[in-house]
Parts: sequence; C-alpha cells; structure tokens
Amino acid sequence: MAWPCAIGPHCPGSAHWPSRRRGPRYGSLRIRRPTSRRPGSRHVKLRGDTLELAYRGKSGVLRRVRVTDRRLVRIIRRCRDLPGQRLFQYVGGDAIKPITSSDINDYLHEVTRGPFTSKDYRTCAATTSAAILFCGLEAPGDKRSCKRRVQQVLAAVAERLGHTPAVCRASYIHPRVIDDFTSGALGALARQVRHRLPGGAAISADAIGVDALRAIEPLVARYLDGERRRRRA
Repeated sequence: MAWPCAIGPHCPGSAHWPSRRRGPRYGSLRIRRPTSRRPGSRHVKLRGDTLELAYRGKSGVLRRVRVTDRRLVRIIRRCRDLPGQRLFQYVGGDAIKPITSSDINDYLHEVTRGPFTSKDYRTCAATTSAAILFCGLEAPGDKRSCKRRVQQVLAAVAERLGHTPAVCRASYIHPRVIDDFTSGALGALARQVRHRLPGGAAISADAIGVDALRAIEPLVARYLDGERRRRRA
C-alpha cells in the first residue's frame, strides 16, 4: 500500500471531510490525481523519482510534502493510471476503490500485529523530531529564552505535521521531552543523538529526514521507556 510509505518521514494526515464554512479540504488520501487534462495537478506532481504533494489539512494548514523514493513513485504512477478522481486507489475484485483511513489502520494492525494507527506513527515522528531539535539547542539560561526556544521547536514540528503548535504540544509531542529540556535534563540523550545522527549531520529542522528519524527513534523510545519503568518501580 503506497500511503504508509510516506507516513514515517513526512507524517501526512490521512483524510479530512470537507467543511461547509471553510470550503473543501483535502487530507492526503483525498488528493486528486493528475490527468491528461490537468497534468500539473495542484495536489500532486511527479518528477523523476520525486513525488510532491500539496493539500490543505486540519485547521486549514497548507501541507507541502516532497518525497524522493524510486519505489514509492513507481507505485504512485500506477495509482495515477487508475480511472477516478483520487490518487490513492486500489483494485478490489472488479472495482476500483479509494483507500480510506480504515484501510490504512487495518494494514498497520496486520503488519505490526499491534493496536497501532497512523496517529501513533505521527506521534512517534513528532516526539522524535522534537527530541532531535531540543538536543541541538543549548540549555536555556532564563525563562524567556526557554519559552522562545520551545516555541521554535513546536513551530518546526507543527509545520511537518500540518497542525498548529498548540495541537502538536497537546496531542503529539511527549510532555517529558519538553519538560526535560526546560529543566536542563536532556544532556545524556543529547550526547547520544549527536553521536547517532547519520553522517554527523547538523541538528536542525533540515536534518529531520527519514534516515535521522530511523536512527534516533530507538534512542527516544528507550529514553521514554526508562522513565515509565522508574515510575512503576
């Protein structure tokens, strides 16, 4: 299934229904495919091995996602060649069916054998991204600079998720990552993150790609799991 291939690095939301007050909104699953009449669709562009998606998600936030992946683009081209308005579709029996958020979650249940949904992947990516960015910052010297740096990280993660900073903080980023940054307790994790980043990449929003997330996610998972175990002890 093509859509899950894009979950990890870019965290696109799966689907949103149109709003009568604000006009139509398109989650990534509701993106319209390019056709011969509109080859340069405003929602999707394919250039070589690069896929570009543009759509409005929750809160009317404009999402722009660029993925360079030969296998994924090959699958997307096959989806594009199917008749219908949507890009993400599949052949089920004798019918062409749109991929829904339920299909995505059923797929994740099957391959992980656990009760995981696409929101879990987005939460993991958001928390890991925030941890990477916080680990690249110096410990705040006062409350004002601390607040400013937290807002900068929230804004960077929100841009990737297509949410507002407030929603990211409330629903997607683990609170311990923020709390430990504000209290200056991220030292051990920061050293591990700097050592593990691929190719010694500088820690910045631009460094948060699929390779960085894959490399750092186990560190963040152990870091959070250690706190959970200490609370149980």
